[in-house]
Amino acid sequence: MDDIYSRAKEYAFKLLTFRPRTKKEIEDKLAGKNYPAEIIRQIVQMLENYNLVNDEEFAELWIRDRCKVRSYGRWRIKHELALKGIDRALIDEQVNRLISDEEEFEMARRLVEKKRKTGRLNKRKVYAFLRRRGFPREIVNHLLAEYGWEEAENPCE
Repeated sequence: MDDIYSRAKEYAFKLLTFRPRTKKEIEDKLAGKNYPAEIIRQIVQMLENYNLVNDEEFAELWIRDRCKVRSYGRWRIKHELALKGIDRALIDEQVNRLISDEEEFEMARRLVEKKRKTGRLNKRKVYAFLRRRGFPREIVNHLLAEYGWEEAENPCE
């Protein structure tokens, strides 16, 4: 049993050398290698005790990266974190703490400006692009109006 524990621990450490991971990601990866549930629980507990797995810190890093590097809106960030196994309450708390309404609006505006500079400012495409990036309809419609397009329930009309 010690050999299994050692191999599982080594694998978990290897996973953490590539990038930070959530508790669920570690559990899923270890389960995918068919390690026993009790070993997985022990490994995850050990990693949490040494602060090598910390869902709160992971969420903060993820949000900062997705805002600064990729310019994603709240919805997309929340969705990605949920897929990674982060608790919904923690997601909401971190997103609301780290992204203000004004910041989200400015991120969307910068994306529209970038599209405008490349000459690809088409109402339908901009609407779909911003929605895929996770921006709420209110922000998207406000920006469409700002650029001379009327708000629409269905921008594809």
